[in-house]
Amino acid sequence: MQSQTNIHNVFLFTTINNSITIIEMNDDLYKEYTLPPHPDNMICTLPS
Repeated sequence: MQSQTNIHNVFLFTTINNSITIIEMNDDLYKEYTLPPHPDNMICTLPS
């Protein structure tokens, strides 16, 4: 018997053109955020 592994809340962080692209995959839900780099640091907050 094989067990199926379900992965939830997978975040992919990529830096393209000095911007941050966050891809969230939760079940069938797909969200993509494109955040500009913070002028002081690279700490970003996801939009609610």
